[in-house]
Amino acid sequence: MKRRARRGYHRCISGIRRKGVGSFRMITLGHSALAVNAGLDIKADFRKLVAVMRRRGLLKGYIKVIEFTKLGQPHIHMVYRGKFFMQVMISWLWSEIHLSPVVWINYIRRPQQGASYVAKYLGKDPACRYSMSHDWLWVGVAGDWKSLVRYSVKQGWAWEKLLGLWENVLDSWRPMHYLYGSSPGVLVPWGSPCLSPVTNISSGTPGQLTLWGTPHIPMFGISPL
Repeated sequence: MKRRARRGYHRCISGIRRKGVGSFRMITLGHSALAVNAGLDIKADFRKLVAVMRRRGLLKGYIKVIEFTKLGQPHIHMVYRGKFFMQVMISWLWSEIHLSPVVWINYIRRPQQGASYVAKYLGKDPACRYSMSHDWLWVGVAGDWKSLVRYSVKQGWAWEKLLGLWENVLDSWRPMHYLYGSSPGVLVPWGSPCLSPVTNISSGTPGQLTLWGTPHIPMFGISPL
């Protein structure tokens, strides 16, 4: 899997594993000849569609990929968190906004299914790029992930331990820069917010790790740092 596809896979599956309201679905939005002739911008119309879905309480976050056909025409692949709605409804909305009634939608039963859906298109076309809504994952998620990877390598952790730690960060529903430590190696009472760059992981009692921004969660039987 190419690096860009791996990155998209990670962002997608991380967003799916976050605790939140709603189930997950995959959607493909077409770009018809009528839209081409009318000179419609698929990115601008996608933003209109998202705004309508948010107002109706149907969408709580998304990650999307714009893919191009052999003729250079774009279409959108999206994984979203939200409520169920009929394919007929989203097809009508997209037709009204973008003159393109062709819409495919499918329920995601496993996190890997949605992540593979995004990664497939990122790996197939060098021109493909992914983007996320602000409520899919937090700003700075890539830096937080890299910090955890570097720290785990330094500590000699197995990959399973790193993933378990990342699961706790996702479950907290907060970025890691909402710290429990005011600076690396300095502990303050749990729940006290500080806004220092993430450079370390604070610990609680022996046998437990407390991630900055998370509840006090037992992790791997590791002694305090």
